[in-house]
Amino acid sequence: LKSRLVTEFTGSACASYTTRLRFVTRSVTGTGKTSVEDTRSVMFESPDGFFEFTHETFLDEKLTERTVGNAVRKDGKVTVTL
Repeated sequence: LKSRLVTEFTGSACASYTTRLRFVTRSVTGTGKTSVEDTRSVMFESPDGFFEFTHETFLDEKLTERTVGNAVRKDGKVTVTL
């Protein structure tokens, strides 16, 4: 089992922040079969209360799961859309 995690933060409190995460795990079964799971997330947050995200999981380079959504803060309430 081998893995690696990469995290990248960019932006500022005045403009906005973007966070990128990637976690890759390579595993080998007892029979010698190798598989690679690659999880990627991108999150964007603006100072005006808008948050957007994408989360994807790949297994052996094939997309197996994808979630996209956003959250908006307005008038003291948060609305989340997936």
